Amino acid sequence: MITFNIVAISIVLVTMIIEDLKTFKVSNIKQVILLLLAIKYITLYNVLLAICLSILFILLDKKYPKSLGGADIKLLLTLTLIFGYNILYILIISCGLGIITCIVTKKNKIPHIHNIVIASLVLVVCTI
Repeated sequence: MITFNIVAISIVLVTMIIEDLKTFKVSNIKQVILLLLAIKYITLYNVLLAICLSILFILLDKKYPKSLGGADIKLLLTLTLIFGYNILYILIISCGLGIITCIVTKKNKIPHIHNIVIASLVLVVCTI
């Protein structure tokens, strides 16, 4: 069932894509709005999973600096609070989209937000 929260989250995610493709940055206000919309879905399990992912991202940043931007990490952690273990599907789909984007555009540096958002929208559509 489609609720106001799902529609609002989807709208915020789409605006994040547009802003990221134009400027390679996403404003913090969109992240805060997304986090406020996520409050309904937050469980202890999702919080623990987000903490584990944040530790993983810290370790990845130490090993591969500048591989993920701050907005990418904040978005993934917020989506973890919303989707829980389904974040793994989002990561797999977004990584696949990122690889395809790199091959097609022949660029090494691409914005990841749009891949993450498209993957999360696919997950939302598939779970409705």
